[in-house]
Amino acid sequence: MLLKLLRFAEKQGIIVDYWEFAPPIRAVYLPGDPPVIGLDKHLTRSELRTYLAEEISHHLVSVGNGIIQPHYSYREKLYVSSLEYRARKLAVNWLLPDKEFIQAMKKGLAIWELAELFDVTEDAVKFKMNLIRLKTALEGGFGA
Repeated sequence: MLLKLLRFAEKQGIIVDYWEFAPPIRAVYLPGDPPVIGLDKHLTRSELRTYLAEEISHHLVSVGNGIIQPHYSYREKLYVSSLEYRARKLAVNWLLPDKEFIQAMKKGLAIWELAELFDVTEDAVKFKMNLIRLKTALEGGFGA
């Protein structure tokens, strides 16, 4: 899947490069011509897959919006937060397809085991679990 992500980025015209970042920054998407994704040189394979998918998702959901900028109003902060959520949702849905993820959850695997199985971070697994819970609640209604 990592190679597939890198090929997809290339087809989108995105340059993927590796840099030294100061924590807590691990990756960044820089819109432009061409757009650039910077990934921390010290990422594990699962982190690399997770962060690359999320940064590609930023390209898909926020092209031209330049979210790396100071935000002076609450409205701007909400807008950026919604872009972050949309990008993260797209990324985890790409890396953790519903059908396969639900089947794995039904086996009673721990979060770390799910992360290993799908080769993603535990945070990605937790985010996907919340998406599944939300989807289930909305499909079943709030009284279910």
